[in-house]
Amino acid sequence: MGNCVGGFKERTRKLQHRKKVRKIRICILGLDGAGKSTAICALASGDLNDVLPTNGFTLKEFRYRKAEIIAYDLGGSDRIRSIWKNYYPEVFGVIYVIDGSERDRVEESGQLLQNVISDEDLHNKPFLVILNKKDRERCVDEILFTDHFNLHRLANQYQTKIRIEICQSNVGSGKMIDSALKDGFEWLLEQIYNDYEVLEKRVNEALQNLKRRQNEERIRRKHHLAATVSSSTSEEKTSEAGTAELVELNEQQINENELPSHSTVMPSTKSNANQINNLEIGNEANKQKRVNF
Repeated sequence: MGNCVGGFKERTRKLQHRKKVRKIRICILGLDGAGKSTAICALASGDLNDVLPTNGFTLKEFRYRKAEIIAYDLGGSDRIRSIWKNYYPEVFGVIYVIDGSERDRVEESGQLLQNVISDEDLHNKPFLVILNKKDRERCVDEILFTDHFNLHRLANQYQTKIRIEICQSNVGSGKMIDSALKDGFEWLLEQIYNDYEVLEKRVNEALQNLKRRQNEERIRRKHHLAATVSSSTSEEKTSEAGTAELVELNEQQINENELPSHSTVMPSTKSNANQINNLEIGNEANKQKRVNF
């Protein structure tokens, strides 16, 4: 059964000591300018001064406790959102970042979050929702956000665990990281560890299916290219054969036309050859025109 919790209700346990290193893929989603890249940089103990807006896709790899994190930081512009779902099958969980201070876009971001949660490739995968930029005025309240977008209902409907934290991702990284961001991330990893075998099986199956589809597409393109080349070659041969038949027919017509009506006199070989030669030149020109066209 899914559930939705907020940092105001429940503080996560410290990430339990794990003996086995796990490789975990996650994706970071949200509208452009929400602070996605800053949040993942803070979690990776990176330099926040080096953070740049994500135009398309950025891969971030880092170690967190016993977990090897592979983070897909996906841009949030209209043009990029259409490719988000391509990454859903291969991730273990999602971090969704919202600029809580930009009230005119909170509605858009919340509706987009609902669509993401409902995607079948993300069912039963944990979500960490970050209401970012709490230091700014008019930052949305996490309780109101949860109720307004029916996150409790969505968590139960799609068997998904959702946690909401309100934080300031740009406050620092490493030991200076916002505690709510850190707690939320450790909660996400804890949920993934608890269901790791099941999630890993789903992810591996998704990756195998992706590889199979890519191979099928590669084969389809090769066949299409081979058919195109074969068709082009066939057309060239047909064109050449047609030209040869036309020359032969014209030769016959010339021979017949050159013969006088009631005469046994044959036309001169030189005259016949000249006319055939002129006809071949004309036919060659026509052939070139047809090929070029």
